[in-house]
Amino acid sequence: RVRELVQAEDGTHSLDLVTPDDFRSRLERYDRTVGGFRADHNNPGDYVLKEVVCSKDIAGALLETIDARELLPPIQSVVAAPIITEANGKLVALGKGYHPHNGGVLITKGETVPEVDVDEAVVSLLEVLADYDFQTGGDRSRAAASFITPALRLGGFIREDIPLDIAEANVSQSGKTYRQKLICAVYGEHPYVVTRREGGVGSLDESLCQAFVAGRPFIMLENMRGQIDSQILESALRGMGYVTARIPHKGEIQIDTTRFMFQLTSNGVETTRDLANRSAIIRIRKRPMEYQFHQWPDGDLFDHITANQAHYLGCVFAIVRAWHAAGRPTTSETRHDFRQWTRTLDWIVREVFKLAPLMDGHEAAQERVSNPALTWLRSVALAIEAAGELGQDFSATKLYELGEEHGIEIPGLREAADEVQARQAIGRIMAKLFRETNALAVEGFTVTRIERDEYFAEARVTKPVKFYTFTREGAQ
Repeated sequence: RVRELVQAEDGTHSLDLVTPDDFRSRLERYDRTVGGFRADHNNPGDYVLKEVVCSKDIAGALLETIDARELLPPIQSVVAAPIITEANGKLVALGKGYHPHNGGVLITKGETVPEVDVDEAVVSLLEVLADYDFQTGGDRSRAAASFITPALRLGGFIREDIPLDIAEANVSQSGKTYRQKLICAVYGEHPYVVTRREGGVGSLDESLCQAFVAGRPFIMLENMRGQIDSQILESALRGMGYVTARIPHKGEIQIDTTRFMFQLTSNGVETTRDLANRSAIIRIRKRPMEYQFHQWPDGDLFDHITANQAHYLGCVFAIVRAWHAAGRPTTSETRHDFRQWTRTLDWIVREVFKLAPLMDGHEAAQERVSNPALTWLRSVALAIEAAGELGQDFSATKLYELGEEHGIEIPGLREAADEVQARQAIGRIMAKLFRETNALAVEGFTVTRIERDEYFAEARVTKPVKFYTFTREGAQ
């Protein structure tokens, strides 16, 4: 299908499908006509060739001609900054303009990327992450890897699947979306933002189709809530490398998905198991109010990176050069299904950045985001911590009251359920979670179950009641 380059008010470029009506308007803009046979009024029964205004049918036929396919250059993606890639065994930087690289890429800007010493590059990129409070060393490693992954993807070094970058925080306003925007800024990009809408016209899958057609490299699913269950997203992350994007009133088009980076932000994401296996989860904690953030001469950190974008892209290129010069090594890491990405970035974060192994702590995060009960328990633990009630005993009734106060939905509970049914649902959830243990770890918390007899005055009876105590892991 024919697509054209369009520029938005913010200066970003993207692609859009050209319909027959669109093509007709383009011809009229440039005062172009087409040849067509019309009846000769001077000689009844004869036809003559005349210039006529292009009809919708003719426009559609022209768009589908072999000439249109052969003469128009194929474009799979539109990027804003140079790309580092390999040609004849050597690294080269592709600048502004069209390149047949990787199926066709159009680079809209071409500022020269400076060469940066690899040690300086490591310091600069880790400095960007210095103000973040990552839950584990593995989360920090995955955050560092998230700055390098797009270069390896766009340069064609990683041709297999790369994971969905899930930015998760304990509370809102922690900087989860900000980190992902910083990645985009390093590449001179603005993410194509997709927000959650329910079903039908304007659904999540429809918005993703629009993003695929646009061809911009970063697609961000922002502030996702509830379960994320998108067949087209899962197919794009690990499928045949193509998806069929259907656009209302414009038809459908086959899209190569190996040029995209996917980002998702949430305070408590819940996914299918398949999507969890296709993700790289990076967890952060909000800094306390009194924390002093680093001051930058250009404003905030985003402004600083934007003002020095070429330098930071040069830092990324330096990391890629160091990896390439070492012979493009990998590790034997097996804790993620996307082996080429995992083993390549594991080597980079360990040997170049000198950070913890890439997948440390990740399996527990995958298990939790794909388990609604664990996701609910994490939300409860965070609410208890925010209320300053860690170390206190909570019954199912008290957990219900806490959930009502903080708007925590109980998984599997019908909307019309009453308080008794809600307490019973909590009891079933806890019974399942604690089926084989009396102490459970979830995302930095330890939840301990005890049972003691309680006297119920109204019924004049003593019954055993289960209580749950939430503490921070390692706390005395």
